[in-house]
Amino acid sequence: MTRARRALVCFAIGVVSLYPPPLTVSQNTPAKDSGSTSDRPGETLKRIVTGHGELSGSLMIFRVYEAADGTTGRITYLKFPTLKEAKRQIDNWLKLSAKAISRDYDIKRGNIFISDRILAQGDDKEFLIIRRNGLICYFVHSPSLQTAMRIEDTID
Repeated sequence: MTRARRALVCFAIGVVSLYPPPLTVSQNTPAKDSGSTSDRPGETLKRIVTGHGELSGSLMIFRVYEAADGTTGRITYLKFPTLKEAKRQIDNWLKLSAKAISRDYDIKRGNIFISDRILAQGDDKEFLIIRRNGLICYFVHSPSLQTAMRIEDTID
């Protein structure tokens, strides 16, 4: 991320902190005994924070997980009323990445993409997994690729 872009992001975060957009968030506290969410032997993934709300008129859910090695990661779910808005969100999240590592998609019904999956790396070396299944978008980020992929496995 260039210095100007990073400064702009920091400024935007500061403005949003001082003057938050219409956003409703609840249960911004540690989850009660979420236990292991990994099916892989010896690997645990503990949900430490859960919350939900509304962002720009769309339902938003977020969860923060911690792996057994102490690495944390976050997943954000957003559901949009239209495909155009869902694709716009994917494009916005993709702008946060320094480079895309892989991109997979399924085409059903003619040339319409039913789902997208993008694995990318941010400038801060964090791994990003950006997914869209229909009108639902998912954004996973973690400094560890393994943790990000384990968090992605929690998507139903």
